[in-house]
Amino acid sequence: MKPFKSSIIKYCPESIVSMLRVLKRVVVGRTDEMLCYMYYYFTSNRNNVKIVIFAQGRTGSSVLENLICSTGDIKEYGEILNPKVLLAKFPLEFVIGKGRKSRSNLIVHIKPNHLKRLGKDSVYINKFLRRLSQDGWSIIHLRRDNMVLHTLSRIYGLKAERWAAIHPTSDNFQVTIEWPFFLKLLNRRAELCRMEEEGLAGIKCIDIEYQRDIFNSNKHQATANRIFNYIGLKGGKVSTYYHRSHTRQIHDYVINFDEFVMLLKENGLDEYLNDEGFRILGDGELR
Repeated sequence: MKPFKSSIIKYCPESIVSMLRVLKRVVVGRTDEMLCYMYYYFTSNRNNVKIVIFAQGRTGSSVLENLICSTGDIKEYGEILNPKVLLAKFPLEFVIGKGRKSRSNLIVHIKPNHLKRLGKDSVYINKFLRRLSQDGWSIIHLRRDNMVLHTLSRIYGLKAERWAAIHPTSDNFQVTIEWPFFLKLLNRRAELCRMEEEGLAGIKCIDIEYQRDIFNSNKHQATANRIFNYIGLKGGKVSTYYHRSHTRQIHDYVINFDEFVMLLKENGLDEYLNDEGFRILGDGELR
């Protein structure tokens, strides 16, 4: 006789099965959230390694997190404040509680826009990061200086509907850059960069820059070694299962490339054209 649970799933309509899975995820998520609050209020700091990557999306955060965890000494938690995962009512208490609840070393990714969606400003972010630091968290500030490439990476992800590549990919995907939409996303990047700068004021952290430290895979080990030294772990040889989802030259996938370059120059953004990465997007997840 087949298990009762399997029989239910087999004969239920797909919509009901999906609903039950969502319900299970919500119940499990809320239960964990409540436990984290309890650990925040009723326990003290556990002597484990706790790392937060503070970064926008499309900066290589998933690759960096995966590299650091590849030694097996740190558990990967990802974007724990992502509204698609869990809309935590009290983000500071939740994250600190998560660190105290974990019996292992852990790393999480906090995006400034996740806190912004919760109505938090740069003053709150500064207090948030300062409080994490006081509770034993090591902070990695991951940034991507070339905002034009950063915005193009975002557009590529939206158009391709693919944010990560675990297996090597090749496609003939092409996009037309619509200037008003590009400018809207670029201004949003700039606003989040200002929030990051203000939020990190006076906060001790290690600085990692995408193009300098992550874009080329031959820099991964040196970058990881810097981080291990910063957090006080021995570390070891690192690797990642992520691959670049797009390695073609930008003019090969941007249909209106010449027009786009002209608009960049007309709007005083030509300084970003000298970046090596402008010729090859190569952003892999690289979130």
